[in-house]
This record gives sequence, structure tokens and C-alpha cells, in this order.
Amino acid sequence: MIRIFFIILLIAFNIDNLNAQSKLLLTPYTPRLNKATVIEYLDDMKRFSGITLEYSQTSLNNQTIQLDSSEKSIGSVLQKVLNGQRIQLIEKNNKIILAPSAAIINTDELVPQYNLSGIVIADENKEPLSYARIVASRNGAMATTNAFGIYNFRLPQGKHRLIISDTGFQSIVLDIDIYNDQKKDISLVKEKNRSYNFLGNLSNKYKTSIGLKFYPEAITIKHFYKNDRAIEGLVYFWSYGIRLTGLYEIHKNFRNPVGLKWYYGPGAHIGYWNQNWEDEYPDRSNRINVGVDGVIGLDYKINKVPINLSLDWQPSLNLIGYSYFESGWGGFSIRYTLK
Repeated sequence: MIRIFFIILLIAFNIDNLNAQSKLLLTPYTPRLNKATVIEYLDDMKRFSGITLEYSQTSLNNQTIQLDSSEKSIGSVLQKVLNGQRIQLIEKNNKIILAPSAAIINTDELVPQYNLSGIVIADENKEPLSYARIVASRNGAMATTNAFGIYNFRLPQGKHRLIISDTGFQSIVLDIDIYNDQKKDISLVKEKNRSYNFLGNLSNKYKTSIGLKFYPEAITIKHFYKNDRAIEGLVYFWSYGIRLTGLYEIHKNFRNPVGLKWYYGPGAHIGYWNQNWEDEYPDRSNRINVGVDGVIGLDYKINKVPINLSLDWQPSLNLIGYSYFESGWGGFSIRYTLK
């Protein structure tokens, strides 16, 4: 029982200590200077902020710092004044101590962290863009949009420059002030007059690809007209003739690995049976065949290689020519990604 009491007391002490630390760094303070040396800023803070600040001048690189008047607290001023300094900030007995350290201080820890979230869409059709990247240049923080184009990450208080990019779209730079949780939606414009590289599309997603499918053998062309919707055309060549098939495919992303999707959808076909078919099945004399298809499968775009792989099952029901259900169609496809 005594042990439990001391544990509760220790937790309460730590929580109270954390609150005291938070209050010190959040103390309102606006420096009287906008361009000065590190020591001058710290002296100004000691005189006018109302907090106790201890440091050794010999442990600091007394460089000149330019502030931008957006700093309104002890933490936000120290975030910029102490940037690059090899010190450790210690809060003890309601005062701040700047102690020498072998490591450079992470000044982003001196200010509150806030959530930045939103959705990235294509400006042309307002479709959400999955796997778009948002990078904060100041600290290198990065977020990637999910299958619905949504991103979310935490950034320290202050000014940030965001770089937003996605394959096939013009990258943009966005300057933003973070002083609370914010929602920021972003639209990207397609690249104009984009020339094709002979190396093909090297990203982890693609729009158009062409290649071969095996069983039966076919030429396959696949094109995404929306972020998650594609049309696939197939020309089958086999021992019994030729078949043209069109498939409408709806894609869903897996969380990992990036570039892997699963898909499903309906389709239709029209074909022509040759003499081999008639010789083997003399009672099926009508050489034209028309029917409906379905498909379910996996699709994977290899990152940094212009290759797309897919594996699917494609059952079909022939309605005209000779009615029968065929469950053995489908197979493995390998395609070259054009864009």
C-alpha cells in the first residue's frame, strides 16, 4: 500500500513538473530587439520576461540573430535564438538553465506542436491524389496522402515552408504559419507538355501501361482515367481463335507496400472461333461469340522501375454463339508503364 502511495505521489510530481515546464516556455514575452547577438537576446529576456535564466557566455556561439516579430513567448524566442547551439535546456525550480552539451539542441521541442491536416486534390477534376508528398523544409517532416488524398502530421509552432508534389503534377511551395491545429486543403495542377522519357514511368503509380498477359496469351493495355478507376483492353490470341475484351476496374489501395492495389469490376467480350474450334466441337458451328466478364485481382507498380505487374481471375459467361460459363480465364500480366 505504501509503495502504491509513493508511485501515485511520483506521478503527480512529474505531471506538476511538466506543467511548470510548459508554463515557463509559454510565458508571454516579446523581445525589445529584432536584430542582436545571442547574448543580447538572453540578457533582454532576463531583464524583461520575469523568469530566471542562467547560462554561461563561454558555452554559447554569440552569433547575430534576426527575428521577425512573430515571437510572442519565451519558447518561440529561444527556438530561434538557440538554433544550432550545443547546449541543453534544463527547467528546474521554476527557472531555465542553459547547460553546455555535446549535442545540438532541438529547438523545435521548445514550442508547442500542432496538427496540420487536409486533402490534396487534382485541380482539373477535383479527384483526391493518393501518395502525394508534403515536406516541411525547415525540419524535414514529411507526410504522404492516403488512398483518399488525406494527409496529417505534426509541426512545431512557427513559420513553415511546405513543398507539395505528386507524379504528373506541378510541385508547389506553400508558406504557412502554425499557431494552432489547422486544416489546409491543397490542389495541384497537371504538368503541361510533359515529354515522355524512354525510361518510362519510374514512380510508384502510373496512368497508362501496355504489355502481355498469360493465359490465354493476350496484349493488354490499361489506362487510369481517375485516381482509382481504370479501363483495360485485351486482345487474346489462342488456339481456338481471337477475343477482344474490355474491363472496367475499380481499385483499392493497400497500406503497404506502396504501389500495391486490389481491383474488381465487370466487362464484356466479343470473339471469333476458328476452324480448330469447329473441328473439335462440330455441334458449335456459330463462330461469333459474345458474353460478359468479371475480374478480381492484384496490381503492383514497381517503384523506380517502369514495370507494372498484375495477377487476376477473369471468369466469363458466353451468351451468344454458344452459352457456357468459363472459369479458367485470367492470369499474370507484365506491362511497361508509359506515364
